[in-house]
Amino acid sequence: MVDREAKRAEGKGIGYVCASYRKKTTSCTIHFIRTEIVRDLILDALRNVAAYARANKEDFEQLVMQTTSDARRRSLQSGRTELDRIMRRTNELDTLLQKLYEDYALGRLPEKLHAKLSAQYEEEQAQLEQRSAELMEQMNAEQEESVNVDRFMELVDRYTDFTELTTPMLNEFIDKVIVYERRKINRYQYDQRIEIYFNFIGKVTLPEEETEAAPEAPPKRFTLPAIPALRPSGTTSPRRQPQRLRCRSPRWRN
Repeated sequence: MVDREAKRAEGKGIGYVCASYRKKTTSCTIHFIRTEIVRDLILDALRNVAAYARANKEDFEQLVMQTTSDARRRSLQSGRTELDRIMRRTNELDTLLQKLYEDYALGRLPEKLHAKLSAQYEEEQAQLEQRSAELMEQMNAEQEESVNVDRFMELVDRYTDFTELTTPMLNEFIDKVIVYERRKINRYQYDQRIEIYFNFIGKVTLPEEETEAAPEAPPKRFTLPAIPALRPSGTTSPRRQPQRLRCRSPRWRN
């Protein structure tokens, strides 16, 4: 999934929402998540990573280097595959445009239809060229990006208290947070995938036994409690139904 910039929502329900959804630049969904959930997940990830790094410095360095190498290799391979697909489609569009012009020149294609199809093919070509340039820039940046575990360990040693997430701590430790769309489990439960990338080391997945042993690991599933239906006084009802939850649209500030 492509990383999308998140903007802060100001209003009664403070949170983050996908910028592409707000600007209607793509067919993306809202990807909304509450601010307190993001902050809790970041703080918990910081605690776990810092504790593991202090207790297992050599293992942590090897883990970071291996994880970064694997992730970079997968990303570069994915980029090359997409570039190949773009190149093949670009060549196909060149052939289609040439045949389209020949049909029009020979009188086999009406002028109006020729103009319509040409505009569609040329628009697709422009989109492919833009995407190709973005991929090349991303791949070049990944190849030049360096991992510096020592710089990260300096930050860990500098902060001894991870009970509260402060703004300086957030800026120094966190590179980016990717929020995926929520997946509905049932009427009251949702799953939502969150990826946290640290400065200097990227995304780190700790060994399974360490992750399971974390005492304050946040829940990955959020449950909405059932709310009893409201009844006017003096009336009776044989059944109590859950009241529907209504969302209030927050006001956004750029």
